[in-house]
Amino acid sequence: MQHNFYGRETADVAPAAPGYEKIKDPRELYELLDGIWCEYSCAPRLREGWSEDNKTLGQCSITAFLAQDIFGGKVYGIPRPGGNYHCYNAVGDCVFDLTSEQFGDEVLDYSDNPEQFREVHFAKQEKKERYEYLKKKLGEKLRAGIRRAQKKDIPGILSLLLQVDMVHHDGRPDIFKGPATKYNAAQLEEMVGNDSLPIYVYVDENEKVLGHAFCVHKQELDNPVLTDIKTLYIDDICVDENARGKGVGRALYEHVLKEAKKGGFYNVTLNVWSCNPAAMKFYEAMGLKPQKIGMEKIL
Repeated sequence: MQHNFYGRETADVAPAAPGYEKIKDPRELYELLDGIWCEYSCAPRLREGWSEDNKTLGQCSITAFLAQDIFGGKVYGIPRPGGNYHCYNAVGDCVFDLTSEQFGDEVLDYSDNPEQFREVHFAKQEKKERYEYLKKKLGEKLRAGIRRAQKKDIPGILSLLLQVDMVHHDGRPDIFKGPATKYNAAQLEEMVGNDSLPIYVYVDENEKVLGHAFCVHKQELDNPVLTDIKTLYIDDICVDENARGKGVGRALYEHVLKEAKKGGFYNVTLNVWSCNPAAMKFYEAMGLKPQKIGMEKIL
């Protein structure tokens, strides 16, 4: 995403508050807020002029104080007509204004401006409510992403397992009964806490499971033929049919790869049915290459 806000080139400060570790710097905060700023979060007096093309309009104070929650520092205000202030952030020597784009080509003066205090701004109930809305929505976005599966994810995982089974059933009804799941709820409960069988899920901001990756730690010890390499085997990987084409599968695979490297594994392997050409194409795009091929002759 292109960043055009004031101070973007030097906005290298890291989060100072716990709970925001996923946000690397103000540039990443801007990217997250870009999907949250809306007409409701805009100041009421400016809502008539708000649009998708001018998302930062009327968002300055609530954005600046939210950025202060995350990065620390102080909030300052540039005097504007009508006794209002345009708020921006300063963290040490780093000055940035996440909502400066609303002014277009106008050059703002970021020197010697008065400090702003949330107690004063949030004396207006509507402004406090807009700030709380922005903070809540940011929290929801931060909950989205990849993590280890939990028991609360089991219904969503079962739904995905059913989708996987039906893809296989449609391709090979002579082998796969369908509809069915390879694991039941009781088995998943045991697997969720097993570090040797890690299950990773990709969840959205409402913690709906959009994809999963079942992994198995494998190692052959004292085998007369095979070496004792450690392998991370992907037992099952699936993306919800309504979330495909959005990078969920790639994110899951790259996360598994990262975990494998961190765990000192030699390789990552998986099996794929030839009746699932879309999966084969995806794995090839991820850089996977054939290791061994299973063959059959139906009699």
